This record gives sequence, C-alpha cells and structure tokens, in this order.
Amino acid sequence: MPPTSTPARMKRERTTAAVPAYRVHKAKNLGYVRLDGRMVYLGKAGTEQSHDRYRRVVAEWLATGRVCQTAGANVEGRGATVAEVVEGFRRWARSYYVDARGRPSPGLGPLEAAAKPLCALYGSTSAASFGPVALRAVRQVMIESGLCRNVINQRVACVKRIFRWAVAEELAPPSIITALGAVDALRRGRSGARETQPVRPVHDCHVEAVLPFLPPTLRAMVRLQRLTGMRSGELCVLRTCDVDRSGSVWTYVPPDHKTAYRGHDRVVRIGPRGQAVLSPLLCPERPTAYVFSPARAQHERLDDRRRAERRAGQDVRTFKEAENGGRRYETRSYRRAISYAIRAAVKAGALDAAGGWHPHQLRHRHATEIRRARGLDAARVLLGHRSLEQTLEYAEADAVLAATIARELG
Repeated sequence: MPPTSTPARMKRERTTAAVPAYRVHKAKNLGYVRLDGRMVYLGKAGTEQSHDRYRRVVAEWLATGRVCQTAGANVEGRGATVAEVVEGFRRWARSYYVDARGRPSPGLGPLEAAAKPLCALYGSTSAASFGPVALRAVRQVMIESGLCRNVINQRVACVKRIFRWAVAEELAPPSIITALGAVDALRRGRSGARETQPVRPVHDCHVEAVLPFLPPTLRAMVRLQRLTGMRSGELCVLRTCDVDRSGSVWTYVPPDHKTAYRGHDRVVRIGPRGQAVLSPLLCPERPTAYVFSPARAQHERLDDRRRAERRAGQDVRTFKEAENGGRRYETRSYRRAISYAIRAAVKAGALDAAGGWHPHQLRHRHATEIRRARGLDAARVLLGHRSLEQTLEYAEADAVLAATIARELG
C-alpha cells in the first residue's frame, strides 16, 4: 500500500529538511550532525553533553543563515576554506542586499564580481591563513585583467567586507581584519592599473542633438533629469501619486532611492520648466502607474516610422509591437535607449562621435549649473547629498568665473 501524504507527515518532512537530525556514528560511537554536507562531531553518542552541543551547533547554524561556523574545529581537523567562507557570505548577502521590493540591489554585483578571482586563486586555502600578500595577489589578477583602478579598489574593499563578515560569524580569526586593512587602496599614477577619466557634465548642445532621435517619452525623461538632477533610478520609478503638485514648486519623494537603507530622506523639487515637461505625462486616473512606460515609448517609435513612410510615399507597413514592453524603465534600459539614439544621431551626422554621453552626466550638468548660480551648498541640497565632498564630485568649478577673477585680481 503506497504511503499517504497526510498534512502531519508533510509537516514532519519539512521540519526534517529544515533542521538536520542528531545522528550516531556507530563505528566511532560519536554523535554528529550533517551541516552543509559535512559531518560535525558532537562527542560521545547519547550523552547529555553531545545533545547540548547538537542544540547549540544547530542554533548557531540557523542564526548565521545556515553557515557551518563550527567547521574550523570539527571538520576533518581543518579550518573553513576561503571558498566555504565565500559561499556562506553569498547566501547571507543575497538575503541582505535587497531593495524595498525584495529584489537584488546594485550593491550585490561588486561583491559577486570580487568573489570570482578570490575563489579562483585561494578557494581551497584556509580562510585563517589568508593575509595581505594573498590580497595583493588577488588585486594583481584584477589589474592584469584590464579593470580600471577605481573598480579594483571597490572590489578589494568587497574582499575585505567578506572577511569582516567571516570574523563576525567566527569563521576567521579577528586578526585578519587588521592584517587586510594594512593593504592600502591603489593611488592614481602609482599602481599600473588602467585609469579612467572622471565623469564630466554633458554639453547642452550634445543633448539637443540627440533628442530628435528619441521618442517623446524618452525625450521627456532626458529633459526632466536635466532640469532636476535626479538619479536615473529615481526618474524611472516616478509615479503620479508620488508628486505633490499643491505648491508652486512640485515635490517628488521617490519610493525607493540609493540611500534609503541608511534612513536618508530624498526629495526632488520640480520647478516650472520641469512641470511643463512632466505635466502631460501624469495620469491622475492611474496614480500608481509608472509615468515613463517602455510600452508607450515603443508605440511612439512605431508611429514615427509609419509617419515617415507616409511622407516618403511608401506603403505603410504593419509593425508587430512587443507584448511585454515592461511597466517601467530600468536604469540599464534607459541608458541603453539613449545609446541607441546617440548612435543614430552620429550616423545621421547630427552629433560628432566624440560627443556621446550617458544619463548620469545630466546630473553632473545640473549640479554644475546650480553651483555656478547659487553656490556649492545649494547644489548639495538639491542633489540630496549629505556632505560637500560628495557634491564636489558632481559640481565642477566654473572655469569661466575663475578666469574672470584672475583677470580682475591678477
């Protein structure tokens, strides 16, 4: 007679899968529990001490996200390896680095990328023996792969982050934090790593040259970002219900933004010119719908192609529209759409090949303009920064003003 799947039995099966059972190694007369596929010995089988240790080990295993932190003392006489530490960190990070909707946040990407060369070189090495020389060897692999200096520094910091987590979970000795902290970041011109140019504000003439090659929805996104300096992620999640239109200056509170996890507030202020761009796209009938829809942009693009064929006297073709255009733009799809328009502008001769730009440069342009008109602190407030040092990376000094002062006082 086949076994029945009663609710009680299903519950027992789930419990067994969730919490590993106390087991006995008959040949050695030792109690053990299998965690992460490894045997953790608990002492003489059946004794009260072994059962106490079992409960303690399982509780620690569950508390650390199912990472076997007792591996260093109980698994084949060796400590946890770097690969084991990285795997445990990955499991923890995938549940920690998420946004308000439970999706992986951008902070997870550099951590995953940093773990690859780390495991490739030192995966089988004991985590306790990983030190500054090993970290510099991992960094050298990154340099030879052609990564730029800033990215390398970011990924080396991620490696240090992994080992700080390992120390907190008792998978590595505390001394490793001090040892790895002795490895300084790469300095400009002294590292052998590839250098990149800092992000510069885009010239308005380059923006205007690309706008005719964008559908109206994307055109409005570019103009609004240029006028407000908001981040691309804040722009993409804009909804009608998030915009307060009661005052002369509208305010937009993004439901999710870059520093939300730190408890920071973010308010974007939209002036008259920005209001003129945004107002036609707002939909009070659907307040929770995203304002900038890829499906609408695609429809506009196909309409433009049909009108162009009519003007040329050609037979108007029927274009198949994508069924899943997406409810909203992501930062990558927004940037990709602008890249397509830039290539079209270059091909048509409306833009020089050296005049390409990306959306983040619009934020830099806005910051520079505000700094020129109202000073650095005003730029800091409008960009939502906490420090002037952060704003200095966005708002360039006015070279024209500096030259004027030099002529007058020099």
